[in-house]
Amino acid sequence: MKAQIVVTVIFVCISILLKAQIIHVPGDRSSIQGAIDAASNGDTVLVDTGTYYENINFQGKAITVSSHFLINQDSNYIYNTIINGSQPSNPDNGSVVIFESGEDTTSVLCGFTITGGTGSMQSFIYPLRVGGGIVFFNSGGKVINNIIKENTCILDTLNGMVMGGGIGSGPPDSQNHVIIRENTINANLAWTKKSSEAWTVGWAQGGAIFMCYDSEIEKNHIHDNICKSDSTLSLGGAIRLWNNVNKINVKIHNNEIQGNQSIAITDQSFAGGISCSGANTNIQHNIIAHNITSGGTYCLGTGMYFDLVDTFDVKLIKNKIIGNYSLEGASSGGGIGFYRSNIVECSNNLFTGNEADNGGAIAFENSTPNTISNNTIISNSATQFGGAIYLKNTSSVIVENSILRENTANGEPNEVEVENGSTFSINYSNIEGSWNGTGNIDNDPLFKMSGEHPYQLMSNSPCIDTATPDTAGLNLPEFDMAGSVRFFNSRLDIGAYEWNLPTSVANYLGDSKELTIDCFPNPFHTNITIEYDLEKSVNVYINIFNQYGQQIDKVINGNTLSGKQQLIWSATRYPDGIYFIQIRTKELALTRKIIKVNR
Repeated sequence: MKAQIVVTVIFVCISILLKAQIIHVPGDRSSIQGAIDAASNGDTVLVDTGTYYENINFQGKAITVSSHFLINQDSNYIYNTIINGSQPSNPDNGSVVIFESGEDTTSVLCGFTITGGTGSMQSFIYPLRVGGGIVFFNSGGKVINNIIKENTCILDTLNGMVMGGGIGSGPPDSQNHVIIRENTINANLAWTKKSSEAWTVGWAQGGAIFMCYDSEIEKNHIHDNICKSDSTLSLGGAIRLWNNVNKINVKIHNNEIQGNQSIAITDQSFAGGISCSGANTNIQHNIIAHNITSGGTYCLGTGMYFDLVDTFDVKLIKNKIIGNYSLEGASSGGGIGFYRSNIVECSNNLFTGNEADNGGAIAFENSTPNTISNNTIISNSATQFGGAIYLKNTSSVIVENSILRENTANGEPNEVEVENGSTFSINYSNIEGSWNGTGNIDNDPLFKMSGEHPYQLMSNSPCIDTATPDTAGLNLPEFDMAGSVRFFNSRLDIGAYEWNLPTSVANYLGDSKELTIDCFPNPFHTNITIEYDLEKSVNVYINIFNQYGQQIDKVINGNTLSGKQQLIWSATRYPDGIYFIQIRTKELALTRKIIKVNR
């Protein structure tokens, strides 16, 4: 009976695969939309190079629409397969690509240049124009490996809103999932233009992306987009996240977000980079650099702005926040501005070269974040107060394990400014100016000042092993931004980077298909078993290093047969402490930390 079921399942799967087809454009259909109309779930619409003046609609189908990039991964197909949406049959449906019939992430757009879109109108209390290039109406989808450029969302009235010059979504009362991955999103515009009528709303949101659904925004290059309002608020030159109906969860990982602008001609501007109100957000390992705010009255958070309305949470981990600044309007928070934000974890980030009137790196208003730790805040500037950090309106902030140095206010050394009934404390940190607090130091941190990570610590830095001895609740990442183990040696380091063994020793790659290693028991007392598995017979080198990177023992050096092998290393002549077992072949190296303890 079981064999019959297996055979039946295999037959059904083969039948499904045989039914799936590739529809070629223009070979089988002259237009992309014609191919979509003819497609069924599971099909692929494969588009030859050329410029297609179309506005396409996925029509709820679980299909892949792609250029030939899908087949051979040649990026030239992305540049040369263009969908230009500048000639819509209905100007109210001017988005180049539309997902509006309940699609999910099985509907895939891949490998195009998406350009010339003007967004689609959505009925609400007031008019909305959404998604200049791509729009998700009550739907999800997957957008991967595209160039999304020179699309616009413009309203010639202030009695409405624009949302997402490049990509937009809505309304917020449905639950969907959107994946935006490995795209270049640049030179898009969201703009509410000045008109003779009195404004009712007039907000502009998301020069590149406006998102109100669960989403994953990963490995994109988002640059030179503009969000602009002539008379009211501008929020998010690059990305705007918002939902006032459902709690959405958004991941923003491994993106480059650079050179975007949020401009409010007569009112307030928020976030040239990322603006978030009403979303649980996980923001990790991004470069957020050289973004700009400009406001007629006020700017808050040029790199990023958070208004979490006291109920949403954000994790900001291992980001580089560099050179963000404001052009016009009183400004706070050159790197990040927090307002009504309490559930905040901000750790292991680098802030440098950011500028504002108050709070060159970070500004807090009505906020009490729960974790601000292991950040490096260096060489930021304020024209008035708080070269590094500025607090106002009953904010309360505790900073731990961080470096705050060479920050200035009004041209003078200044790290922190506390106003309006706010409170601030700092512990186990290297802060210029000899601040009171447990475990603080005031010394040159001795940065490397070279290479991709100039703010790594030199081996003689006073920040090594001087952070808090109690790391409970810090939620430390496994690695820092340079790929070094975050907790190395017997105690945590101060700042965003952990001093570590040279890369040749501390090569913490995960197990690969060709080589795996396991060490047990760990911690151990006298002997530890090293078990490794080789896909093929090769020369293997297994060496032991102490916590200072010194090789203390050579376990094996020579040809080893393929398959699973075991050996035992005896540490009877070595003291208790941390050691590293490294296994190397010609192509690969894996390292495991082991700990010898007394019983």
